[in-house]
Amino acid sequence: FRALGYKTAYAGNIGISYAEIVASEVHLDVIILELSSFQLEHLDTFKADAAILINLTPDHLDRYETVEEYYAVKWNVFKNQTESDIAVLNQEDKNITNSEKIKSLNTLMFSILNKSGSDFGYVNHQIRLYTDMCDAKFIEQFGTHNIENFLAICGVLYHFGHRAKDIIVAQEAFKCAEHRLEKFHTYHCVDFYNDSKATNSDSTKQAINSLYKRQDIHLICGGKEKNLDFTDLVEMIIEKDVKSVSLIGQTADRLEIQLREAGYLKEKIYNLSTLTCVLDFLKMHLNFNHPSSVLLSPATSSYDQFKNFEDRGWIFKELVKEKF
Repeated sequence: FRALGYKTAYAGNIGISYAEIVASEVHLDVIILELSSFQLEHLDTFKADAAILINLTPDHLDRYETVEEYYAVKWNVFKNQTESDIAVLNQEDKNITNSEKIKSLNTLMFSILNKSGSDFGYVNHQIRLYTDMCDAKFIEQFGTHNIENFLAICGVLYHFGHRAKDIIVAQEAFKCAEHRLEKFHTYHCVDFYNDSKATNSDSTKQAINSLYKRQDIHLICGGKEKNLDFTDLVEMIIEKDVKSVSLIGQTADRLEIQLREAGYLKEKIYNLSTLTCVLDFLKMHLNFNHPSSVLLSPATSSYDQFKNFEDRGWIFKELVKEKF
């Protein structure tokens, strides 16, 4: 939005108060909010002119009794919308498309597989906006999940009257955000990625999927126990031949058990409790002349050992630069 000339600010679960921005009385064209389920529980009269739901995957089952209860809260992002507002939805996600809640919304559907019936798609390295096309090679370097993210943003920009030529300008302004599959350091042939924002298993799966074709992956995983099901993540770790998994935090023991029961070699699992111990171990055992990635992508929250995901990411980056 800034690249297209809007005066804008972002707030919400990112850590900046929406109320403080409103109270500042600074003139803005657009305010962009990231809203957590905890915040969405309490919406009353708030209405979004454009709202996005990129996917629905289980999370926070230490707070919600069922995954269905959690999903219902996430749908509150569309609460109070009218016919003049837009709901941007991912056609690839069956938990979204199978919901009866879609029927009451003015929807715009995007599909990374360019599915029939989608308004926006992705085909042959191009983003399709109805029949209009724009190059997507720039955004591809940031991973498949960011193509989905960008398709969603295209929906909002389109709703605000922008077409492909404008969206290309916005795409070229994109930078990978801190703590989100952030490549921040290289030591000999080994790249280090900070994906501390991956607070559920689906986010970690996206990170693995983005990197596995490029280099061998040494995954650092674990954190606060949220009663999440790690079955799909374990299956992907095996399927994508992740070279090692170093475990930290409250979920470490449970993840180790699931990995071993699924057939992942115990010699590739290192239950080391803390980031400091993990990095000390990797410094002693990794082959730094072989191209590979060390990926912190925890698949759960940080609050067992850190203040928040940012704190976890900053500490990881400081430790890496200190030791490597």
